[in-house]
This record gives sequence, C-alpha cells and structure tokens, in this order.
Amino acid sequence: MSRNFGGGSVMVWGAFGYKKKSEIVFLNGCQNAAMYQDVLSNHLWKMGRGMAGNKWIFQQDNASIHNARTTFEWFNKKNHGIGLACTVPRLESYREPQLVRLVYGGDKQYQTIVELKQAIQSQWDLMNQDGCKKLIDSMHKRCFDVIKIGGKSIKY
Repeated sequence: MSRNFGGGSVMVWGAFGYKKKSEIVFLNGCQNAAMYQDVLSNHLWKMGRGMAGNKWIFQQDNASIHNARTTFEWFNKKNHGIGLACTVPRLESYREPQLVRLVYGGDKQYQTIVELKQAIQSQWDLMNQDGCKKLIDSMHKRCFDVIKIGGKSIKY
C-alpha cells in the first residue's frame, strides 16, 4: 500500500495466510526488484509455513518489481514446494483497499509520517484472522468468476 500526502508518503508490505499474518513492514523509498526480494527473504520466507502450513501459494499483484525476471529467478531458486499464483490484480485479497479505507475513513488526514505509520500499524494489528480466512476461502469462487466473465474485473 502506498499513499501520498502533503508531508511525504509511506509504503508498506504485509502478508497474511490462513493461520496468521505477517508483521507489517514499512519500506524506505521507491522499491526495486532486489529490494523486494530482500523484503521477501527477511519477512515472508521465514514465516510462510507458519502462515499457511507446509503447502502454500504466494500471490502478488502486477507491480513491475513482482514481475521482474530477477524476482521470478529468486522464486525459482528459493522454491521448496510453494506455489506461485499468477499475478492477476482481479484476484488480490482486497485487504489493501480495506486497510486504506480504515486508515483514511472519514477523510482522516495525518500531519506527519509518524502519525500515518501509527495509524497503519494500529489497523493492521486489529485485522481479524477470521476475515483473512474468509478471503482465502473465497478465492476458489473468485477464480471461477473471473474465468466466467473472460478475465474482466469482479466485485467482492
């Protein structure tokens, strides 16, 4: 998630699985593929099994750093039985837009980056694991819905 405002911007990374969610990571500056791979190594890779068990599928959106050749090579090198879902924005978990709505609801504005980071962290901490499970459980139906309408956007 990234959001610009008068005093700067904040970029964060987070993941969730059926069993738990990751820590939220506040990223510094614009990210490139190598930086993204470091985030995955330091945050996702170490806790992937704890989030989803021994067999898990990692899904991401179509950001250029996600689709970089070096990122695919990184996944191929690291792959120990995880699946890598295709990167289709229509099938995102929709946690990011929900988090944005919670942080900025009611036209909330933040005076400093520190305030914004605190608000993001607070909402991430409040994120309910049952809600994450429901999103994961709905993925099967959402995949079929996207196929049924020829790859167009679906509403969830």
